[in-house]
This record gives sequence, C-alpha cells and structure tokens, in this order.
Amino acid sequence: MGTMDESPDPELLALGFTQSDLSSVRRLVEDEAAAAGLPPERIADVVFAVNEIATNALRHGAEPACIRVWHQTGRLLCEVRDSGNGMPDSFAPGRKPALHSGGGFGLWAARQLCEAIEFRADSSGTVVRVHASWPATG
Repeated sequence: MGTMDESPDPELLALGFTQSDLSSVRRLVEDEAAAAGLPPERIADVVFAVNEIATNALRHGAEPACIRVWHQTGRLLCEVRDSGNGMPDSFAPGRKPALHSGGGFGLWAARQLCEAIEFRADSSGTVVRVHASWPATG
C-alpha cells in the first residue's frame, strides 16, 4: 500500500464538487472502479465509502472540495480534499461511534469497507485517501 507522501499518477481524474455534485462524484468513482477492474460486488462498497467521505468534506470543510481518482495494478485510490480544519473525532482509527452520538456512522462504515483510509489535516485543509484493492483474477 502506498502512503500519503506518494504523488498520484499525473494522468489521474480530478473533479471539483459541491453538495449538488455528489452524484457526479459517485459516478466518477463507479466508472473508474469498473475501468480499473474492481469486481462488481466491491464497486458499491467503494462508491459508498467515498460518498460518505465527500459528504463529510462538505459538511466539515468548505465548498468546493475536490476528488482525485487513479488506479494502480490491483488497487483504486480516491483522494478527497477540502479546506476544512480536520476530521471529526468519529474518524479516529478503530473507534465506533456511540449510538447517541448523532453521526459518524458513515465514516465508520467507510473504514470497514476499504482496505485503508488515510487522512492528513493541516492549515490548508484535510486530505482523505481511500485505498481499495482486490485479488488478481486468473
């Protein structure tokens, strides 16, 4: 698995988005996941996970946000950027939100559906990178 320090492929697809563009974000991820060879049963998982992260970027960041999508052999990477000041505590690794918390379940579910989710927050905003991989078919 790569790290946030690795630069993505310069040929990657990028899309700026607002709340009204979330369907375009889902469509981009679905199309790229299919083009990369992600098995159909996994595409919905990745689309759901990225949608939750994109929605969170808009809720806690500022519009517009941006998604970049690329693939490498056997894995799809989706990176969501916003100008917010960090992820909520509900995104803490291994932490399941309390039933009475009023939120955070989408991000928790996203972590369950992908092989890895990394995030970095600094003064310029938040970056969340989703890694989805699958076994080679032969």
